[in-house]
Amino acid sequence: MRRLFGMKEISKYMGRSEETLQVYRRRLGLPIVKIVGTWEADVEDLEKWRLRQAEKHVKPVPDRE
Repeated sequence: MRRLFGMKEISKYMGRSEETLQVYRRRLGLPIVKIVGTWEADVEDLEKWRLRQAEKHVKPVPDRE
């Protein structure tokens, strides 16, 4: 289990600004937590979250007949 420590490191990994990550956390449930003043995230949890978000926005392709 690889963990990221600090919003700067999480932001770099996700390729998003720190402000955007805060919005994602509040509105979309981005799995980051603040422990004793330091933001932390598990890489595996972030990847699962990213996949779930992508699946929500995929439109099925109709079958060709």
